[in-house]
Amino acid sequence: MNAARSKLRLAVFVPGGVGPPGSSHRVPALAHLLEALSKTFSVSVFSMTPQPYPPEEPTPFQLFAPARATSRPGGAAAMVMARFVHMHRRRPFHLIHGFWALPSGLLAGWLGRWSGLPVLLTLMGGETARLTGLRYGNCTRRHHCRLTRWACRLARAVVVLSNHQAEQLSRLHWPVRKLACIPFGPLPDFYRPAPAKLTPPFRLLQAANLTPVKDQLSLLHAVDRLRRHVPVQLQIVGPDYWQGTVQRRCAALGLNPLVQFLGPLDHRRLPALYHRAQVYLQTSLHEAQGVSVAEAAAAGLFLAGTHTGLLADLAPEGALTVPPGDWQGLADRLLAMLKQPEKAMPFQWQALRWAQAHPFDSTVQGYLRLYRALQNEKLTSPGKTGRREAGR
Repeated sequence: MNAARSKLRLAVFVPGGVGPPGSSHRVPALAHLLEALSKTFSVSVFSMTPQPYPPEEPTPFQLFAPARATSRPGGAAAMVMARFVHMHRRRPFHLIHGFWALPSGLLAGWLGRWSGLPVLLTLMGGETARLTGLRYGNCTRRHHCRLTRWACRLARAVVVLSNHQAEQLSRLHWPVRKLACIPFGPLPDFYRPAPAKLTPPFRLLQAANLTPVKDQLSLLHAVDRLRRHVPVQLQIVGPDYWQGTVQRRCAALGLNPLVQFLGPLDHRRLPALYHRAQVYLQTSLHEAQGVSVAEAAAAGLFLAGTHTGLLADLAPEGALTVPPGDWQGLADRLLAMLKQPEKAMPFQWQALRWAQAHPFDSTVQGYLRLYRALQNEKLTSPGKTGRREAGR
């Protein structure tokens, strides 16, 4: 049998995030993972939104996406569903993987039920969140909560990105057959052999979209409190989805000389920024993981912020955390560390050791093991799926 044809065939459903490097249509951690998996499996990615690769740039996996956005309800879902059914009938897939519960994870679950294939679901964002004031999170609306619960029920296994997210999921009492925690590890370029030294002026960094859930207003107020006692500089990397709200607050606080808004940057440029920084600040109201925290840990930065996602996992030995929204407590506790930087070094070493134990390759290997386990279950389980495999 031809080696290419003997590869396990994986169908991946995403809302987007798999565009070319440097584009706004790309979630780097997801795209890097799918590119790595394509070296082992035959990967077909079905996106609900356009992912405009230049004609001259080949995709590292088979990519099926609408040529342009559609406003017709369910139009994109119907399009990718029809494409999957056509491809599966011609040459059957072995596994289905959905990233984000809605809509792609639920669609993956439906197709898994139709085809008899095992489905893996990765919860990538606000599936377990309930921020009523911001109307953020799948648990904010009853209908979305029920659909997310259904997506989890249809999946043979569910992946979370942090133990903190797993605890949130546990409190919801959703029906999950198998749960795995596989964080996105940092790429090799982010690592440094030893932690950064904390010396004034203290260089602070945040890499995140400017949105209410990331709460950069708390970040600015914390920096404003800090700068009254120690010299600080702050760089903020990420696209602005808050219509200039953060920049206006920065100006109102008189922080413009100390804060630099770098906007969206190609992910390949970020390691140099991390290597110049000393402290990574995350002020999110919710995080499933916070890949930037993992990258900052690999760069040896001192980690401080709100008790969410990976920061919550690393606390209290590897990160300084406070409840979401407590920018005063964050500033005061961070100030105490900056005044006695020798006390920060054990935190930095602990975070760096975590990053060394969870490189990006461990993320890939975690998914490979899970795929093979699900495929083995499929081959040995009774029913129509087993008969179909035996008869091929």
